[in-house]
Amino acid sequence: MGRKFSLILLGALLIACTHHWIAVPQDIRSFKKCKPLNNGPQMQRVSGFKTAFIIVHDCSVMDVERVSIAMHVFLEKWREMFPDDIIGNGKVEKAFDSLSAEFSGSKKTANAYRMDGTYGKNLPVSGLTLTPGWIWVKTKPGDRLCKTSFAHELVHVAIWNLKGTDGDPDHLGDKYAGWELEHNIIIQETNKILCKWGI
Repeated sequence: MGRKFSLILLGALLIACTHHWIAVPQDIRSFKKCKPLNNGPQMQRVSGFKTAFIIVHDCSVMDVERVSIAMHVFLEKWREMFPDDIIGNGKVEKAFDSLSAEFSGSKKTANAYRMDGTYGKNLPVSGLTLTPGWIWVKTKPGDRLCKTSFAHELVHVAIWNLKGTDGDPDHLGDKYAGWELEHNIIIQETNKILCKWGI
């Protein structure tokens, strides 16, 4: 009897501890919601930011609630890592206020830098920072944000808006400046929290 009860209790705990993200937005007008039957890309405003949007080609790929939480967590980690920076005198926060983040399937790029700073052509990529305010992130239905390159791309956006010239495309390479080991820590800490929350 005790062993059977223990197995049932263990099963209940395992079920209770699994992470499933189910967003139930409140008070969002129907014209602002993602429409699953629409063909083509759809833009949705990210709450908590002035004019930030996500662009999705499939409503099941990403939702604005997870993106909003991830952006807030990232900014908090940035403040912790660079407390004297005050988010670059507001430059990073302003960039996030007007960020456009596209989520879709695989892409290739003709030219890109790897994390070690080496240059390659026709590389498969998991994310791209296309401008100081526009990123693309590879996702598919069921992906959690913590397992994508989203936080990584946010670092490029932050650096680009602080420098004004580029987002340090070669990462820790020596051609461009800006990317530091602290940025890797921000990515890891952001993703750790998001994964813990099931996002």
